[in-house]
Amino acid sequence: MPVASAIAAGKLRQRVTLEECTETADAVTNEPVETWKPFGTYWAAVEPVRGNERFASLQIQSSVTHAITIRTGPPVTAKWRARHDGRLMYVQEPPIDVDERGRKTILMCQERTEA
Repeated sequence: MPVASAIAAGKLRQRVTLEECTETADAVTNEPVETWKPFGTYWAAVEPVRGNERFASLQIQSSVTHAITIRTGPPVTAKWRARHDGRLMYVQEPPIDVDERGRKTILMCQERTEA
């Protein structure tokens, strides 16, 4: 009998690469430098949740929030991002383990673009 929270294979149609942010010190200035390291590529469902525009520093920034569903969850934190079709979506919240069995994980992400 199928489990209600199981994911049908056809629902996970998009490839998403999860990347982890690490900070290192610049060799010359000793300033922190962010480096993004790929963690793995997963089959996922990427769904837009909402979009908005806001004024910031006299520029219009548009942001779209997405829910990314994957079958099993790596140890994602808010210092991770997802790369999908050349777009970058930053994890905004701790991952949601839908049934608390590691079968279905939802990442709430935000794509940020500047006009």
